Amino acid sequence: MRNDVLVLLDHTLKINEKQAAIKAILDSTKEIRSYHDLKACQSGGLHFVEVHLEFSPEILLKDAHAVAGLYRVANQKPAK
Repeated sequence: MRNDVLVLLDHTLKINEKQAAIKAILDSTKEIRSYHDLKACQSGGLHFVEVHLEFSPEILLKDAHAVAGLYRVANQKPAK
């Protein structure tokens, strides 16, 4: 498929350096017990990541949301 067409279509990102970097971040986060169903796709110039995170039963829900929220904010590009 031509590169100019790929810009217009959503497509799955293959296991590559980006997914390896995502896994390294998840593996190094002490609050995350495990994760599964890691999916990454590209839509235009944006990359989207979806993952199911598993936390210890002792963690408060608000703290689990805070951990997940840190990744959402940390991986957004600054507004222009």
